[in-house]
Amino acid sequence: MSGVFWDSNLFIYLVENVAPYVTQVELLVQHMRQKRLPLITSALTVCETLVKPTREQRTDLILHYQHLFDRIPLISIDASIAPLFAEVRSQRQIKGPDALQLACALRAGASIFLTNDERLSTFSHPALKTYSLSTYLAAIKLAE
Repeated sequence: MSGVFWDSNLFIYLVENVAPYVTQVELLVQHMRQKRLPLITSALTVCETLVKPTREQRTDLILHYQHLFDRIPLISIDASIAPLFAEVRSQRQIKGPDALQLACALRAGASIFLTNDERLSTFSHPALKTYSLSTYLAAIKLAE
């Protein structure tokens, strides 16, 4: 499956209306729809996005996330991801959850990994281009 893998922070900006990033993510959504680029993420994204709404007992946000993730292909995390995780983690000083997200993107065959974590946007792999949100928007000429 080729497509664009979103890191957790992009979903949080969109669902929780986090300024100023929500506007950028909305531009990204429009672009992806126009170009018919498949959106991919992982089961870890679901876990990470639900932490704050669960802590704050925000049932409305929890339901919004659940509805959203019901419509997006989710890469499962199981033992088969271990070799990719080890490859990513051994090459750089990347934290475990971040390495897991990158490994999931590789496993999914995503061509692009989008994040707003500048540390991850420097990750390099022949099969996966990694961008920060603003860098990607500038590259596709949608920056504000």
